Amino acid sequence: MQLQAAGDCFEIINGPEDGTEFPIARAPFDLGSDPGCGVSIRLDDTVPRFHARITVVAGGYRVRRISDTALFVNGSRVGRVRSRIVRAKDVITAGRTELCVRLAEGGLASRSYGLPTESDASWAVRVAFRNLSRLFRRVFGLFRGGLLSKLLIAAAVIGIASIFSPWVRAYVFYARDWVLYLYQYLLFQLGIGY
Repeated sequence: MQLQAAGDCFEIINGPEDGTEFPIARAPFDLGSDPGCGVSIRLDDTVPRFHARITVVAGGYRVRRISDTALFVNGSRVGRVRSRIVRAKDVITAGRTELCVRLAEGGLASRSYGLPTESDASWAVRVAFRNLSRLFRRVFGLFRGGLLSKLLIAAAVIGIASIFSPWVRAYVFYARDWVLYLYQYLLFQLGIGY
């Protein structure tokens, strides 16, 4: 069913806010109970604040779950990595609320043909790198500016280099043997060693 209006919309067809329409003017947007979401379901207490991220694709919208609560498109589960594409008349089930997607001829989805879209695999890789970079920033932020942070960075670089280069690995083992030798020598000089 096509709308004659100027834009696409998501309409609640079953739930506490039955009949409510959410016109779509731009993407990406979120679906959830937060008032800042593009599709804000406030009367269904089973819908989390930020439940799904919705982006535009050619002729429809890509729905990806961003919370721990279940989300369905036409009865098929939507995951964090495995997204679903919704087109005209498709039904999204969030909590106890069902939404129908209505597309207009001049709507955002009909104007998005030819635009590049992100696959599930590339999205997963991008999110993994973003989470790893946040983790590294937090870990290295604990040792900001000190000698320990510089040693950790040097150890990480040497460790990664030793994985890919046998020459670096040989020098690492050589340096380790010298450090152990000096440690044993100092213990012997202090009378602690054998």
